Amino acid sequence: MKVDSYNGGQPIPQVAFYDFDGNRLKGINVPVSIQPSDGADLLKYVPADPGILTVIGLGNEVMIQGVRQGKTTFQAKTQCGGTTGPVVEVEVVNCDDETKAKLDEQASIANED
Repeated sequence: MKVDSYNGGQPIPQVAFYDFDGNRLKGINVPVSIQPSDGADLLKYVPADPGILTVIGLGNEVMIQGVRQGKTTFQAKTQCGGTTGPVVEVEVVNCDDETKAKLDEQASIANED
């Protein structure tokens, strides 16, 4: 059982609590590449600090949900407790950088009027 990569090898996006409209978000789903592909049910995903996030395996994806703001990592573990695949860094934030940029844009437009 081996995890090859998460998110196609790209960094994991920030996990935000709120979207542009102030709605609470449920978390993000990230693709995971596992060999063999039918072994996903034999893995669990363990955060270094479970007070910051939870990670749940959903077949060929993991769902990452924030608990509180901060940075931590997670790694897949086998049923026997061995680790597999890369250690992945994740940041949990109130609003991700994209949402902040949209809010800043709205504020500058409002200030022009």
